[in-house]
Amino acid sequence: MDPWLINPTRGNCSDYAVSKRHELIKRGLPARTLLLSEVETSSDEHHLVLVVRTKLGDLVMDNLTPQIIPWSRAPYLWIRIQLPNTQYWDIVASSRV
Repeated sequence: MDPWLINPTRGNCSDYAVSKRHELIKRGLPARTLLLSEVETSSDEHHLVLVVRTKLGDLVMDNLTPQIIPWSRAPYLWIRIQLPNTQYWDIVASSRV
C-alpha cells in the first residue's frame, strides 16, 4: 500500500481525498464531518472518496468528477466509511446506485 500524500503534484484517489480533507479542516470544517469512504466503481475498482456531512445531507467529493453530489446519487457500491473522530471504519451494506 502506498502512503497517502497531502497535495502531491501527481497522485491517486487516496491522495486527492486526504488532501481535500486536510484543506477543509484548515478552512475550519470539523474533522468529524469529513469522512473518507472506500467505494467500488462500476468497473469493479476500489476507490477512495471524501464524504462531507452537512445539515442538508452527505455530499461526495471525488476526483473522478468535478461535481459535488449527494451520496445517494454517487454511482458506487459503498464498501466502508471512516467513523467520526476515530481511526476506525464501519462496513457499509449498500447496492450500487
